[in-house]
Amino acid sequence: MLNVLRRAMNNVDFDRSSPAAPSSTALVNAEPIAGLLVRDGSPERLATLLRILAPFLPIASAYSVAVAATRGFGTMRVSALVDRLGLSLAQPVFVLAVLVVGLGLEAVTVAWVAPTLITAAVAGAWLARLMRRREASVPDRATATPDGRLFSEFWRFAAPRGLAGVFAVVVLWLDTLLLGALRSPHEAGVYAAATRYLVIGTFAALAITQVVGPKLSEVLSAGRIDRAEDIYRTGTAWSMALAWPIYWAMVVFAPVLLSVFPPGFVSAQHALAILGASMLVASATGPVDVVLLMGGRSAWNLFNTLVAVAANVALNLVLIPRLGVTGAAIAWAASILANNVLPLIEVRVLVGIHPFGPSTGLAAAAAAGCFGLVPFACRAVFGPSPAAFAAAQAIGVALYVAILVVERDRLRLPLLWASLRQRHAVRATS
Repeated sequence: MLNVLRRAMNNVDFDRSSPAAPSSTALVNAEPIAGLLVRDGSPERLATLLRILAPFLPIASAYSVAVAATRGFGTMRVSALVDRLGLSLAQPVFVLAVLVVGLGLEAVTVAWVAPTLITAAVAGAWLARLMRRREASVPDRATATPDGRLFSEFWRFAAPRGLAGVFAVVVLWLDTLLLGALRSPHEAGVYAAATRYLVIGTFAALAITQVVGPKLSEVLSAGRIDRAEDIYRTGTAWSMALAWPIYWAMVVFAPVLLSVFPPGFVSAQHALAILGASMLVASATGPVDVVLLMGGRSAWNLFNTLVAVAANVALNLVLIPRLGVTGAAIAWAASILANNVLPLIEVRVLVGIHPFGPSTGLAAAAAAGCFGLVPFACRAVFGPSPAAFAAAQAIGVALYVAILVVERDRLRLPLLWASLRQRHAVRATS
């Protein structure tokens, strides 16, 4: 059961996990909090909305833990059917129904959070069924870990993980806040809008982590290091194959991507290119945090996050006054590299595996050629124009698809497609 709890804590989306203390704080101090957030106008309405949302915070926390714990049992069905599909569809349907009736903002807020009650109940019931099935399959309950020891081991693992999650959120938004404080709100807005392109690439990484994470947890818990390295390399190749085309586009055609915003936003082109390049490196490390955590090294994960935060803060304070948006991007890129290169080294030393092999080399070469070299050539000839971007992407996609089709077995792409389609834990073969 301890391994199940470890997998659950590794997969909890921390930004959606809130304990009861913040809930009571928001409920009791709704008006002071609203006063801090609302500068112009009356904060009373926002205070009302905070009181509506506060009771749902512990429910959302329990829901996130339940969904994550089901992934620890080796199934993606709850994540896919209940969380991604059920909740995502129910929320807009509930809100639309309230709008059609003609109710106000308070009712819309309730409609948005109410589906969490339903999905939490479903996820909890599903988790309980999985736990009963697992407990029934244990032949000798006398060998179970005592509760006191289990409690101690769990919190020694989970506490550093929780703190690391807090610092990860700090890194995500600190540069934007410092940019607004040290330069101007306008530059902070430009930076925040431009860097949202990074979110697109993280979808691919999240999908791959959810596919390979449970299997990595299983084999590492069983001490099957060779098998873990094989899965780690396969997952890294998949992550690069999906994410690198997006990040290469940011590096080569940042001005074109930013042209969808008002003219002033193009000034963030260097920032977007810098962050795109850092994410190319991050993607090449694959689900390295999963390997580190499932190796029982949550304290090392916390250390890496602290280093990333320290680098982010120090570089932001030095570079933002001088370079503005570009300085903030350099600081964030440094923290991204620290948060990926450090665990990569630690996994190699402590666990004895690394993600680099023929499959990752093939994925890197294909993506770099089709979405790096080809777009660079198009930009050199036609300049950073939308036409050049469209031509480069059309040529790159055609070549890339052809390579992936020919090399699908070496990259194990049929297995990836089956895993994503079935929303089930990956079952990689050696």
